[in-house]
Amino acid sequence: MKEQINLNNDYTIRLETENDYREVENLTREAFRNVYKPGCDEHYFVHMMRSHPDFIPDPAFVVEKDGKIIGNIMYTKAWLRDEEGNLKEILSLFVFHDAGWRKDTVF
Repeated sequence: MKEQINLNNDYTIRLETENDYREVENLTREAFRNVYKPGCDEHYFVHMMRSHPDFIPDPAFVVEKDGKIIGNIMYTKAWLRDEEGNLKEILSLFVFHDAGWRKDTVF
């Protein structure tokens, strides 16, 4: 897997590193603060998800513009129960990006 992809020389998608964790959590907090309720919990969810056994750290990505993280993509295992009661393992995708998405389109 490529470690970095450049889009139109404006955006970079790369694998998340441990050094990105705090910035991603801050980004998530700012993106969700006061949207659905006063404050938010999503940044704490991101923090806790990384240590959960269902978290899939590779691939976890960040999106950068001008060297600043503006988004991230995370995956976890999840399960669906079919009509016969059988569990099916699936991937659950979480994508967060900065509050600027309310003003314009990122991609």
